[in-house]
Amino acid sequence: MDYSEEIKAIYGNKIRIRVCGILENGENYLFVNHKKLNKDNVFWNFPGGGVEDGESIRETLKREFQEETNLEIIVEQFCFFNQVIVGSLHAIELYFRVKSNSFIVKVGNDPEFNIITDLKWMNLDEFLGLPIHQKPVIFSNIKSINDLIYPFRS
Repeated sequence: MDYSEEIKAIYGNKIRIRVCGILENGENYLFVNHKKLNKDNVFWNFPGGGVEDGESIRETLKREFQEETNLEIIVEQFCFFNQVIVGSLHAIELYFRVKSNSFIVKVGNDPEFNIITDLKWMNLDEFLGLPIHQKPVIFSNIKSINDLIYPFRS
């Protein structure tokens, strides 16, 4: 991963807790594209972002969805976590299933550092077929989102 100097300056040398929401619409999932995370400026992940001081995980995920996609969501089940350590960047990502009464999305922004460039509904095959550097590494060797969900789920 080739993060920009701006990303390293903002998020480097600390542990960042991120929450991400998996929103399903039929066979498709909603993804957000981020710039400045590699040389291609193409990096797709589920909507989400960093937990702010004093904010609950659920509040964070609702706020991030609203900011990035203009959707109001209901946070449902915890699915899995991912840890990313690349140089000075260290993130713990918590992924949750979410629901919404609407699927009409509008590209929002990231108030900390505007890196959101696009929203896209993709089926899992399309997402998994992206080059490895254009998605989180955790999605490299799976065939289904359920491959990542822990067996102790209710």
